[in-house]
Amino acid sequence: MTTEALPARRELRERNAPVQTRRLDIQGLRTLAALLVAIYHIWTYRISGAVDVFFVVSAFVMTQSLLRGIQRGRGVRLGRFYRDLLFRMAPLAWIVAGGALIAGLVFLPVTDWTTMARQATSAATFSINYFLGFESMAYLGDEANSSLFQHFWAMAVQVQFYLLFPLLAVLAVAVSRRIRRSTEGVLAALLAVVFVASFAAAIVGVLENQAFAYFDTGARAWEFAAGALAAIALPALRWGRAVSIAAAAIGVVILVAFGAVVDATLLSPGVATLLPVGAALLILIGGANGQGLGATRLLASKPLVAAADYSFGFYLWHWPVLAIYRELFGVHRLDLIAGLGVIAASAALAFITQRWLEGPVRRAARRATGDGGWRRPIVGLAALALLPALAIGGTRGYVDWLLAATPTTNPGAAAIADDGVELSPFAEIQPSLATLAEGQWESWGQSCVDRTAPAGAGYRECSAGDNSAPLTVVAVGDSHTEIWLTAFGPAIESGAMRLTSLFSGACPLSTVGDDKWPSEDPAAEACAALNAERGDIVLGMAPDVVVTTASIAQAGDPALVVPEGFVDAARQITDAGVPIIGLRDAPRHSAAPSVCLEESGLDASSCAVPQDELLADLDFETAVPDPLVADPLFTTVDMTDLLCFGGWCPAVIGGVIPYLDDNHLTRDYVATMSPYLLERFSAALDRIPTPASLPL
Repeated sequence: MTTEALPARRELRERNAPVQTRRLDIQGLRTLAALLVAIYHIWTYRISGAVDVFFVVSAFVMTQSLLRGIQRGRGVRLGRFYRDLLFRMAPLAWIVAGGALIAGLVFLPVTDWTTMARQATSAATFSINYFLGFESMAYLGDEANSSLFQHFWAMAVQVQFYLLFPLLAVLAVAVSRRIRRSTEGVLAALLAVVFVASFAAAIVGVLENQAFAYFDTGARAWEFAAGALAAIALPALRWGRAVSIAAAAIGVVILVAFGAVVDATLLSPGVATLLPVGAALLILIGGANGQGLGATRLLASKPLVAAADYSFGFYLWHWPVLAIYRELFGVHRLDLIAGLGVIAASAALAFITQRWLEGPVRRAARRATGDGGWRRPIVGLAALALLPALAIGGTRGYVDWLLAATPTTNPGAAAIADDGVELSPFAEIQPSLATLAEGQWESWGQSCVDRTAPAGAGYRECSAGDNSAPLTVVAVGDSHTEIWLTAFGPAIESGAMRLTSLFSGACPLSTVGDDKWPSEDPAAEACAALNAERGDIVLGMAPDVVVTTASIAQAGDPALVVPEGFVDAARQITDAGVPIIGLRDAPRHSAAPSVCLEESGLDASSCAVPQDELLADLDFETAVPDPLVADPLFTTVDMTDLLCFGGWCPAVIGGVIPYLDDNHLTRDYVATMSPYLLERFSAALDRIPTPASLPL
């Protein structure tokens, strides 16, 4: 026998490979996974691990489909694969993205519209995972509460993997022919490399930047590789019936209990994710060898199988329904009745979407043959694309119109800085409510880079100004320090100052990490790890002075709180000879003033809050703890008299909105505070023994 005959016989054997029947238990597993995602989101606000099951199952099924085509001699038909992918994924994504955006325009405040339009665009283009990753939005974090598109990340990751995996299969076919080995073996080897590299990236990502790693397709690819490897290995896995039944049952138990036992919100997609991935593999492999028994029989039950066609639609709809309910009723966690109502509404929307919108387009695509036959599904798909396109375009156009009509020269703090009395009301206020969420964060000409401290904690370093500037300042803290930095812009532009900031969200300068987090929260541990090294990082930069927020304002509470951890951290820096200027934190409202402004039709007079509810009338310089009062290298700057005055904390000051949410100041208003902050900052420099000064 010649060696040339071996591939021919193998090809003949592969051509005659039996066609696998449809796995009903996999259909039921999809339904169960979608339900678990919703249940954990609604009642526990934790991740369930069920999305990881989606990834494993989709790769398992896709690999089986590709292998059947290869074994029958058809190879990998990329054009058909990508066409089918478009008609399978796009209709549902576009319907829900467009519908959710329209619902958001109706039910959510105008302050969210700019963000909603951007997120809807990335959702409809299957790129929202990286939008969220680069924005460092922690999954299920506070900033995600009203996001209607947060959950689209899973669909985006799937589509991105689907785009790349067939190319890997094409490579496997080419290599197998070249080296005369089975396609399955070559593909398995390539997938093993993907698994190892991706899993390593996931572990490193969780340690260094978990918020980004959570959404990163590269850090998630190992889950798809696991499902694909299981599909390749399945014919060789001959588990006995008893083992198969036990494996499927164990997999279901792990899947159902995972979210309740393990809080993986800040651990995924690392080692903790092995549990739901392993559970999915046990169900897939156990179900193949133990069909019709135990947990497999339960998953193949008629109700779960019948609901499977609506499962992904249910998954996509449940989050915007939940987010809108929370926004409308001001609740974080729902009771049983409300939660069941969200599930019922999501199921109804999924049924309507599949039956009358998505379904007809997909069915037409399946029936299409020839160029003429594709006219109807293509027209239907284009019609569905109009929904998000018009909603996104209309929203962006309206926001642009608002921006064009918004003044940019209102005096803001200048209106009350001299005599403490606001000038006459302004016909137009700035900034536009529609730009508060994204367009009003600090800006001082900075360039930024993400860094990792020696022990592994992450932070962002930003800088601006000439290296030869006579005054070097390091700002250290969280967003409540960052919000003030816009005011330093003129000094930086004039060459009088070089400013560097060391920023970490919700992690103020301290010796501990739980000043703003519950002590048992993993975020508190990460903050504590960073704070353990912050002092050394600051001292290594040898600045003339450090600026930070010295107090922490509480929502709707006038008390002046200077945490003990801050006192200890500040003394460590001043003991090394570096002076600190501590800023008083801006008062924190119980609710965003912008919400009142929108509801009242911009009637600022009805949105002011009594000063005694937000700000204690204290001399900040002498009210800080005694160790700081006695420290000659520590002094303070208090700007709160430009936020609250005459017994009130107004929602609009000098025609400018001070707050972009309930606790962060707008860039526009801080810019109007700049001359007064720089004047007080210069005076503070004169009070501490430093050779540097700030010429005004």
